[in-house]
Amino acid sequence: SVEETIMELLDHKKLDQDVAYFADVVSTTENVTVYTWENLQKHLPAGALYKVKVYESKQNVIVYNEEETAPLASMCDRSAHYVIRD
Repeated sequence: SVEETIMELLDHKKLDQDVAYFADVVSTTENVTVYTWENLQKHLPAGALYKVKVYESKQNVIVYNEEETAPLASMCDRSAHYVIRD
């Protein structure tokens, strides 16, 4: 479940200190989104996960979809993008 796969690992944690993944990865919301994608994908059938959205605020939403962001991944290690809501 999302609760076990994501929330228990991240909720109320100091990401840079408590989550091994973020020891070498800056804990930006974009990177949290990629982390969420990678961990959910491990627990779902291949192709079942379409995208991950993390709401930083009502106006800032970070979206990760491996296929759509693949061109960006060539410019940096992993990429997510902002969606600015009106």
